[in-house]
Order: sequence, then structure tokens, then C-alpha cells
Amino acid sequence: MPHDRIEGLTVFVRVVETGSFSNAARLLNITPSAISRSIARLEKRLSTRLFQRSTRSIDLTHAGEAYFERISPVLREIEAADAEIGCIRTMRGRVRLSLPCEIAPPLLDRITTAFVPLFPQLQLEVSINDRHGHGDHNVDLAIRAGPVESAGLHEHDLGQMTPIMVAAPAYLDRMGRPATPDDLQAHDHLSHGGCDLPQAIDLADGSRLQLPRAGFSAHDWGTLLIAARNGLGIARMMHWAIRDDLGAGRLVQLLPDVRMRSLPLRAYHAHGRSVPQRIGVLLNFIEEQVRESEMARHDRRSG
Repeated sequence: MPHDRIEGLTVFVRVVETGSFSNAARLLNITPSAISRSIARLEKRLSTRLFQRSTRSIDLTHAGEAYFERISPVLREIEAADAEIGCIRTMRGRVRLSLPCEIAPPLLDRITTAFVPLFPQLQLEVSINDRHGHGDHNVDLAIRAGPVESAGLHEHDLGQMTPIMVAAPAYLDRMGRPATPDDLQAHDHLSHGGCDLPQAIDLADGSRLQLPRAGFSAHDWGTLLIAARNGLGIARMMHWAIRDDLGAGRLVQLLPDVRMRSLPLRAYHAHGRSVPQRIGVLLNFIEEQVRESEMARHDRRSG
């Protein structure tokens, strides 16, 4: 709705509430002639008279009464929303946030570019780790993927994260591109955890696909991503963590029809249902980012 139209509605409602053009003018800190012009423009736009004017008073017409009954609640909602946004902009306090290693980089990119500027008075303390359990009690908000021991913490479902198989174009030029799941047996694989650990892919249909032991392993996802970019083998990573690499062609998705089992992504906090507003706004922002990421993944699969 154009700004001048909202101003016209505000003038109309204030005239009705105060009972005169002059009272509304004093309340809005403008001249009575400005009030009169605003009402005239509104009546012209609506093609009807809203007031019956006399030398001593103004009264609403039937059309004016009906219009006021519809417009007054709407204007109150707009004013309440404006006031709420003003309170949010000046929100103060500290939020201690813990993020899992794999999705921390893309999520922090959005937090620092889109969230922090909206809430300049908030202090944000971020830790990045995959440790679950008692450490999550020492932060205000912990984001975790997969099953978590959450005794004493309130869970908030954010959505599902689905891993995909990827490799660098240089690796595929050297080793060829797998066309079927059986072809994976002849490829080099990267693992998160250890080279001696058995490698397997849990599929969405409940089955498990066994893989050769990894030739390269890392205990953090950043190192694994570097290895994948540099052509050391096939990696299994969350789409959100590598969407920029996929878009830039640094990594290529393999076997897109082989759907791996999704992992639940949840937020944990100790505030029950009474979440402080400073934490709630960040939680809502993160949930929106997860939803947009999953939508982008589905768009890529269907494209």
C-alpha cells in the first residue's frame, strides 16, 4: 500500500476518534487545512462522502461509518506491527549460538549478512563444533543434525538435511563418472571419521550400500571439502554446505536418483515454550534459511 494512502487513512481515523479536524491536526502535528485536503483526496478516491460537515460539527455518513469500522482495526494492526519492528530493531542482549561444523559456513554467511544488520544491538557469540550433550546447556541455542542426547533441553524441529554424493570435475575426468551404485566400488572415497572405519551409505528406502574403505579421511568437514574440491575422491556432504560449489561447477552431484537417508536438523535450548525474544528471532531466521535451502535442493533435482 502506498505511503500516502496509509497517511490518508491515518488522518481519517484520527478525525473520527478526536471528533474534529482541528483536534486531529493537533494530534498529528499538521495544519487543519492539511487535514481537510487529505480527507478531500480520500473522498475523491472512494467517490463518496465520508463526513457531513456543518459549522459546529462533523458527522460520519453511512458510508463513513462502514469505512471506519473496516479501516480502524487494519490501521491498529499496522501501527502495532510498526511498534513491534521498532522494538526488535533496538533489541539488546547476548545470544550464544552453537553450530555444527558442516553447515556452519553457509549459515554464518547468511547470519552475518542478513541477520546481524537487522539487530545491531544484539551481541552474538558463535561456537562451531559437533559435540553433543552437556555442552549444549552452556549456550542459548544449539543447532544439531541427527540423533542427539537432549536431556533437559527443549527441541525445535527445523527440517530435514539430505546428503548427496559429489566429486570434482578433475576427479571425474581421471576416474570416470559412476552410472550406477555398483560403479562406486571402483572409486576412491572420502570419509568423515577415519580411514579404517567401514564405509556405507544409508539409503532413503532403508537399505544400506557398502563402499570400499576410504583413502582419505578427515575429522572436520572443512578439510573434507578441500579434499573433494581438489579431486581426491567422492564425498558425501549436505547440499546446503556445498551449494555454492555446485553452482560454480567446483563439485558435481553424482547419482542424483540414489536418494540417501535424511537427517533431522533440530534446535536445542533450555527455555521451554517461553523463548526470549532475542533467541526467538534468531531461531526463526535459521528455520527460514533451512527451509529455503531445502527448496533450492528440490528445485535443483527437478530442474
